[in-house]
Amino acid sequence: MNTTDANMEMEFEDDFLDHEQRPKKGIIKTLTSNISFFSLSLALHMLALLVIALLPQTKRPDKKDDTIIHTTTAEPDTDEPEPPPPITIDPIKTPVPVDPTTEEPIEDTPEIPDEDLPDEPEDNELDVMISDLEFTPNIQAPAMLGFDQGPSKSGPEGYGEDRFGEGKTDCINIHQGGETVPAVKAALKWLAEHQEPDGHWDALKYQGSQKGTKGAITALAILPFLGDGHTEQMGVYKRTVRSGIQYLNSIVSKGTKDQQMYNKMRREHFTNNYGMALCLMTLSETSIFGSSPVTRRNANIIAKHLIDEYLQSNKAWVYGGPGSDLSVSGWVALALKSAKVADLPALKTKEAGLVFKHYKRWIDKVATDAKLGLGYYRAPERKSHTKSMTIVGLFSKQILDFPKNDPFIQKAIPNILKTVKSGSMGKDSIQDSYSLYYGALASFHQQGALWRTWNPYMKKLLLTTQCRGNPKDKGGSWDPGKSHTDETVGRVGTTALMTLCLEVYYRNYLLN
Repeated sequence: MNTTDANMEMEFEDDFLDHEQRPKKGIIKTLTSNISFFSLSLALHMLALLVIALLPQTKRPDKKDDTIIHTTTAEPDTDEPEPPPPITIDPIKTPVPVDPTTEEPIEDTPEIPDEDLPDEPEDNELDVMISDLEFTPNIQAPAMLGFDQGPSKSGPEGYGEDRFGEGKTDCINIHQGGETVPAVKAALKWLAEHQEPDGHWDALKYQGSQKGTKGAITALAILPFLGDGHTEQMGVYKRTVRSGIQYLNSIVSKGTKDQQMYNKMRREHFTNNYGMALCLMTLSETSIFGSSPVTRRNANIIAKHLIDEYLQSNKAWVYGGPGSDLSVSGWVALALKSAKVADLPALKTKEAGLVFKHYKRWIDKVATDAKLGLGYYRAPERKSHTKSMTIVGLFSKQILDFPKNDPFIQKAIPNILKTVKSGSMGKDSIQDSYSLYYGALASFHQQGALWRTWNPYMKKLLLTTQCRGNPKDKGGSWDPGKSHTDETVGRVGTTALMTLCLEVYYRNYLLN
């Protein structure tokens, strides 16, 4: 073992020596060593306490404020993305807030006098932007419109939902009718501007040619408002609609006491069964959305008269009673269909069932030709087949639930397509507004190739011929053509029919 290892071994052993075996220090030396360490420790602690005491103290304002939040202003992070731009809501999909002059929806019409209603909104020009459009609130069911006994007593549940809110928007988008919305708005504004103070519209004042049409033209002018979702209960033009319905009720209530008075009323105010059909259609529709009991009663009286007239001959209708005129009969059948949807008592009878049964047979076997695909104006003689009567025959079969593959329908479609593609539809060679109205209805419900061809043609024709400018003059209306219908109903009736064409995307889903 070398010297270094020996020394290490001795130190290791010395660490384990018993305490008493180790050399003992003196008492004084030990105390001196301990006191020096204690003094140094005490001095350091005193110094630390002094430093802490000199630090500034923050007083807590309240025991509840357990956490003090310090905020600092930092430079913006340039890497952070910019905030997104404000969302622009498409007015076709979401109702647009209207100006304060627009009327708010009401629930109980009879308790609110007309003089308390604000004036309707004013637009000076036809050139309106999409963002300016006004829409009625979304209607989920007819019960929300104030029906006393719910939709089961006033029409099928859900009737007319597509005329309001999201349902309307969906229909417009699905069937590609978005560009027609400003035109409809402008047309309704023109019609509202030219309503007479007592609620009627006067065709003679605006290029109409026939007297005794105030009731018929009033009924026709109201239909586009109802079609666009303006009822007696709600919508921008509820005052316009209500005033027109009151005018119709005042006429019908006085003229339905007996057959003689009915005939006199028809002759002086509605001209013929065309006008009575329009009146029935209008009163039926407004009663579905909420009207007075008088409206429903008057609509039922007219329906009963038309049913009784049919049963006198088991043929169809003509101007002044029963007969075989496809044109008049098409309007009457459509009006009775509306009355049926309105759940009028006259349409629940055995007689009403017979009328629809016999009329369906008459349309199939007499008024239309399945081999040639033609409709006849004077059905029994098979004379005067026209393009417009072919369209009326097609739509008549649709509302009577004939299948889309019906032989006449399949033959009629190529005939109508040929007319549209040739560019003659809507020209003065045939009945302008009349043919366009029925063509819009028939092609929409048929869909397929007919609708794909008709829709762009109709939009281009109507949107390019609508008058522009101030609605107090002609802005929003259409010039009447030279056809018999246009000359009879004038600017008011022509504008109403053209507007109904542009509402086809959402107005007539009930017939499909």
